[in-house]
Amino acid sequence: MKKNIIILISILGIAITGVCAAYYIKNRIRLSEIKEKLSETIGKDQGLTEIILKIPQSDITYGEVFDLCSKSVDERNKLIVELRGLYPNMENVIKDSLIDFLSIENDLVRDQSQCSRRYMEYSSEKKRFNTLRQSEYSDYYSSTFSEIRKEMEENLQKYMESRKSFEENYRSLLIKEASLNKIMKNNDMRFMLMFVKYKELNNITP
Repeated sequence: MKKNIIILISILGIAITGVCAAYYIKNRIRLSEIKEKLSETIGKDQGLTEIILKIPQSDITYGEVFDLCSKSVDERNKLIVELRGLYPNMENVIKDSLIDFLSIENDLVRDQSQCSRRYMEYSSEKKRFNTLRQSEYSDYYSSTFSEIRKEMEENLQKYMESRKSFEENYRSLLIKEASLNKIMKNNDMRFMLMFVKYKELNNITP
């Protein structure tokens, strides 16, 4: 009787060990898949982000800037959706931190688009204003001058507001980027400090 009990306990112990090992292996496989997906997402995002951050030194039109920003936001939204669907019941610090990071990046890109749009409108109105002033019929445009000047001031103000938001989001991303970089290093994952790299180009002061 005792011998049967011992055998039964041994079998039960082996079964439990097997279940635990299977669970451990399954969990490790899932973590490996998550890390692989996160690495892929990071690579895609940094490619999109670098293009936007290099805009100040790029010789591109306003139309191209708007198109780039719009596509960048759309692609980043797709990445966020993919990440949220990646084992939603499994907690993962990297995944959650990256989703937060991507969301703020989108805010920054929208700010960049708004800055470009407002400055384009301001520049267009300024050019029109100067052209009318230099016209031999400038005396007939006094009321028009007032309207254009008002529009210029409004667009300049909106540009400044968008620029302020851009700078605030950029500084926030610098902090989050440093934090995310530490997490990546601890998990042996490659991560480039993109916002540090292009900080001076985008005139971000402390």
